[in-house]
Amino acid sequence: MSMHDSMRRFAAVAVSAVTLLALSPMGAANAAGPSADEPISVPVVGTETITIQGDEAMLKGHQFKAVRVGTYQNATGDASTGNLSGVAVGTDSAVLKDAEDALASVRDIPADSGYVHNPMGEVAAHWLGYASSNANNRDTTSDSGSAADAWDGVLRKFVTKLSSSKQFQDVLSQNAVATGTVSDPDKDSQAGAKATMKIEVPSAGIYVLDDVTDKAAVPSAGKNSIPMLVGTGITVGGTVYSQLDGRTLGLVDIKNDAPSVSKELDPSKMNNASIGGVLNYKLTGAVPLTTGFNHYIYTMVDRPSSLGLHYVDGSAVVTIKDAAGKLITLTEGTDYTVTAHVNPASAFKSTAADASNDYVIFDLSPSILDSRFHYQNLITVTYKMMVTDDADGTALKNGVTLSYSNDVNHQPAASDRDGKTHATIDPTTGVVTDGGTDGSLVSDSVKPGAGVSTAYMRNFSLVAKSKAALDAASDADKAKVPGLPGAVFSLLQTTNRSSDPIKFLKVGDGVYKRAALQDSKDSRYTADLAVGSNGMVSIAGLSDGDYTVTEITDPTGYSSLCKPSFIVTLGPDTSDESKTMYTNRADVLGLVDAQSSMIASDGNPIVVRAVTSVSQLPLTGGAGIALGLLVIAVLAVATALLVMAHHRLDE
Repeated sequence: MSMHDSMRRFAAVAVSAVTLLALSPMGAANAAGPSADEPISVPVVGTETITIQGDEAMLKGHQFKAVRVGTYQNATGDASTGNLSGVAVGTDSAVLKDAEDALASVRDIPADSGYVHNPMGEVAAHWLGYASSNANNRDTTSDSGSAADAWDGVLRKFVTKLSSSKQFQDVLSQNAVATGTVSDPDKDSQAGAKATMKIEVPSAGIYVLDDVTDKAAVPSAGKNSIPMLVGTGITVGGTVYSQLDGRTLGLVDIKNDAPSVSKELDPSKMNNASIGGVLNYKLTGAVPLTTGFNHYIYTMVDRPSSLGLHYVDGSAVVTIKDAAGKLITLTEGTDYTVTAHVNPASAFKSTAADASNDYVIFDLSPSILDSRFHYQNLITVTYKMMVTDDADGTALKNGVTLSYSNDVNHQPAASDRDGKTHATIDPTTGVVTDGGTDGSLVSDSVKPGAGVSTAYMRNFSLVAKSKAALDAASDADKAKVPGLPGAVFSLLQTTNRSSDPIKFLKVGDGVYKRAALQDSKDSRYTADLAVGSNGMVSIAGLSDGDYTVTEITDPTGYSSLCKPSFIVTLGPDTSDESKTMYTNRADVLGLVDAQSSMIASDGNPIVVRAVTSVSQLPLTGGAGIALGLLVIAVLAVATALLVMAHHRLDE
């Protein structure tokens, strides 16, 4: 070996530890003082500790195996500070051939002749995965400022390739599971402390940690980590050398993620929360960590909490940001699929538009491994849902479930790696339960807070009562005056200036909800709102806005000449969106009092007075004018009749 090559191999060490940063950010250390470096005799055998850190939920329940891929041949350092200034790196013979093959498969430039049969030495010296002060750095793939360097780049590709090789897997199968206890970060006085798991390895060197957690046995554990590369410190005669170039050796961040999804009513679009209306939903996620996967399942499942929502076919728009931040719109049928499942409990299934869905699956699996889309790039799915006749007319709760691959060690069989979804989907829940033919697994992530969106519909009640009985009752007893049967009302949506009364579905005695298909001639639909036996009519399933209420049939035994009409405005309560607040104007006959900011309920209906004759109408204000006009009209009719009778007598 030439002096030049020897120096290069030795110099590789200082870079070696820095190399690890590309895969696992290290804790920074204070700068070393004046150097007092001396040669260090690296023990062939001697236990070293590796610390894995991360969020407690991402570590708890996980198990790891460690495979040594790089050996420390010699080193220099300062015993007084524990700082290393250099370590010569070799390649462990157990993985030598596959390490050479892995490096050859990811490099796009000639091999360094100074590292023949020493791929780990070359990796330590040159293939950093980020820009370095080392003049010989030849990584042309990664960006030093990119957070994705830990998941992509030359070094990551090398580790991914090596960890899936036969030699590596053979060693892995023989090694025991490393034992370790996850610390409680809440007991750490340091602000923002992470949970840690400490494991022991039999000698110093560079290791690949493989997450071998059995997800089937420990379903509560977070997603399995991708393989992690980490170099240990060196312990000699009680002195621990754990710092290199200001970085801590033997410390690595766990490389897993917890994909999440949020759901909301799309604020950029008009949402009509009424039966028959259309709601625009928006799902938001991010490209998950897919390193090492040849096939990855990624589905967002719309999950209504109750009957009443129907997916509008063809309404989905799916976009993912590419590496340059440009939104790429995917193509349905090629880049993703949509499957809407009809709820078997739906009572209205005569047409596709009537049927409620119990889940809608947006399967992005065909695109999630697309090289254009990088880790944590934004994913959005927007789509429309129509409110069906199955809705109860009050609230519509709609959640979302995210299903994703979580175990890189258990993927579909090689014959299944064709970019298609090989998942088993529960026909009753829409949840993805299996990802492949060899037991590959997925995990469901439900976010109750961010993942459930609620739309509220509006309601109000009317009650017909005798004006005479109300006038005779004290204020305390007016609520006790019984309602009158026989009255029938109609409702127009004044906001939309519609001339046709709204159609409804009768769901009980005096109880109605808006009909979904207003143009339908369905015999179940009616525009007549007949009061129940208690004289009350309850109306639900309406949107915010103004409505004109008109009495079209008087209560039984009351005057047909006095049919009030008035406007009611519905909207949310200012302190509780789930409640309906109404304001109504008085009618011109004085049979309905104006009210403002009232909370709608059957216990707080709008009272419509009924009279047996026009003489009972109020004699002042608008009602008096109306009464005068009514009297004039009656006299005019009477005069006309007298004139006709007179003409007949003259004949």
